[in-house]
Amino acid sequence: MARGQFDLARTALDGAIRDAEGGQMAAEHAAALATLAELDRLEGRIAPALEHARRAADLFTAQEDERGRAESILVAAQALLDVGNHAAARGAIAPFVEQPPASGEQAVRLLTVRSALALADADPTTARRLAAQASEAARATHGKAIQVQAAMALVDAALAAGDRRAAAAAAREARDELGRYASVPLRLRMAEAALAAGMPDAIADYRTARATLARLPSWGRAFRLHAAAAGVDGDAARAARQAWMELRARTPAEHHAALDAQARALGIDTEDTP
Repeated sequence: MARGQFDLARTALDGAIRDAEGGQMAAEHAAALATLAELDRLEGRIAPALEHARRAADLFTAQEDERGRAESILVAAQALLDVGNHAAARGAIAPFVEQPPASGEQAVRLLTVRSALALADADPTTARRLAAQASEAARATHGKAIQVQAAMALVDAALAAGDRRAAAAAAREARDELGRYASVPLRLRMAEAALAAGMPDAIADYRTARATLARLPSWGRAFRLHAAAAGVDGDAARAARQAWMELRARTPAEHHAALDAQARALGIDTEDTP
């Protein structure tokens, strides 16, 4: 998954799930389902992402594995955020009120989800505070991937607050961390953040990202990436609309209104919705 070999990852996970089911290995089954849910989310397959995350959470709960359960909840919440269903995402993380995530990295991810929800509530001040907490906590984990994710939350929050300088600084921090952690999904997310923050080499990042997208089965945030490039690439607006339509076709109807509203907020033409 980190290398962007999504087809190979899916084949491996399908095999792992069959083996776990056949051998009645509940822990391995749950772990494979949770990872498959994340792969589904990355590809923008929202219905299977939510279903696999639910099944994983049920298995982890039966084993009293709180860390695994938290992981499944976080994947589901992020999938719902990806299609703009903020109310459902709030519902997904409700269990954390009584039982917070067990690990430091999961706590950071929860802070980034809450930061995104604060942005949805048009509260950039709270979003920045939560993103700053996530960034500080991420450094304490010494995990490069989670530090990048926290920095992305800071970019979004700073931009919403109108602070482009802070957004660019957070984007530079994320890029520095990515130099020490190779991940195709995070590099695509970095390209999106760089465009939004107006970084000098964002156009080059976008061109590289488009070449990467061409070899992936699908990418759930493609419409966001293209929309962020609309001001610097003449074909990006068309690509954004196409990516939104493709994602919409794969998304359950109950999320369409939220997804369409998100697309419109990004400047995507949603007239003549398919």
